[in-house]
Amino acid sequence: MSKAVYAVAVMVVCLVVLITVLFLKLQTAKEYSQIAIMKAIGFSVLDIRKQYLVKVSLVSLLGVIVGTLLANTLGELIVSNIFSIIGLGISKISFIINPLEAYLLCPLAILAIVMLVTWVCTIGFKNYSIIDLINE
Repeated sequence: MSKAVYAVAVMVVCLVVLITVLFLKLQTAKEYSQIAIMKAIGFSVLDIRKQYLVKVSLVSLLGVIVGTLLANTLGELIVSNIFSIIGLGISKISFIINPLEAYLLCPLAILAIVMLVTWVCTIGFKNYSIIDLINE
């Protein structure tokens, strides 16, 4: 069972990275002109990156809090109902939750991954230029 837990953890990390990268690529493509204008009026790339870091971190924090609460309150019921519908012969599942991992370590790890991916994805802001925007 521990191998399955590690496999799921790796999949979660990959999924968090993928979703964050896709979200940031779409968001920065949509806001290219705003970023270029902010650079043109004097904001540094570091300031703009920090702004994105705060935005994404707050949304991620809200998502982690809601997800943790829903998983720990409705998780057993949902999984039990899915297993009974599939017909695996399992009618009730009971989760054994380690509070330190469930409420502290995993949410902090997800937030740290999101912040790291955000920081890496916003490196390209230094290439945004108002001149390129005008030429388009």
